[in-house]
Formats: sequence, C-alpha cells, structure tokens
Amino acid sequence: MKSLQLRPSLLVQFVAIAALTNIAFAQLSSAQQRSSTGFVVVDANKKVLGPVIGTGQGGSIPTVAIRVKDQWLPVAILRNQILPNNAIAYASPDCSGQAYGDVTYSAFPASAVVGTTLYGPSGPVIPSFQVNSTWSWGSCNPNSYVTDVVALSPVLDLSKYTPPFTAVAAKNQD
Repeated sequence: MKSLQLRPSLLVQFVAIAALTNIAFAQLSSAQQRSSTGFVVVDANKKVLGPVIGTGQGGSIPTVAIRVKDQWLPVAILRNQILPNNAIAYASPDCSGQAYGDVTYSAFPASAVVGTTLYGPSGPVIPSFQVNSTWSWGSCNPNSYVTDVVALSPVLDLSKYTPPFTAVAAKNQD
C-alpha cells in the first residue's frame, strides 16, 4: 500500500487558505455569526437587540437572544413592546423574597422580563427547590411544586431600547 505524501507547498497552501477563511469569519459581526434565522431585531434608533433565535405564536413573535456579559438571554419581542416572559418562582407563598428561575427545560440560562427589567441567573443551580408561588403576567399565583432553579437578579434595563422594534436581515442592519 502506498503512503500518501503531502508536498510542503500544498501543505503551506492549505494552511494559508484555512487561516484566511478563519479571518473572514472572524470579521463577521457577532449578530451575523449567531443568528440561525439570518435576522436581528433593531429598535427605532437601529440599535441591535440581538439575533432572532426563533418565533412563537404562529411565527409572528420573534424570540431574540440578548447578550448580557457572557450569557445570551431569550426575550420575546412585539413591534411595540418587549414581552414579559417566564414565570418567576418564589419560596414564599406571596411572591416576596428572592426570585428564582426554573432551569428544568430550557437550554438557555434562566431569565425573565418584568416591566422593563431583564433578570438573569445570579448563582448556582439549586436542585429540588420547593416553589410556593410564581409571578407571571403581572400577578402572583400560589403553587406548590419542586424543581431545579437558579437565583435571578436584574441584569439589564430594557428601557434603553426604543420601540418600534423591527426584524431585519443580519447583513442589512445598518
């Protein structure tokens, strides 16, 4: 059996092409690299909120991943408002005290929107946490269940974004 021999000049060409390809991809904006849909959402001032990572309600409500420090937090956005999302869990029966986010189902970090505040994880996962109430869509609901949670804290003031919000092709965000 003959062994495959690479000529040094071919190896140099291959390495050069691979390096140029990496440089070209590195020059793409982070929104272009991370938007699986090819869209980003911008506000009235063309400020990018983040890449569209999916849609809900028949494809008309985009879910955007907003980057906060080193995490991407999912947020649902209508044309004129950022929607409250994800129930916030509490150990108390009246939605008081430390807020927690359920980490059981989503591959994304726990997050929630209340008013114009985005909440994100602020500690380690707490397994088998006893939930006694949840805050969802503006009201407190008594509940009793056990799930895995993480403490939530305010991470971003969403009022820095100005409606209306528009989905645009990632390459045409300017």
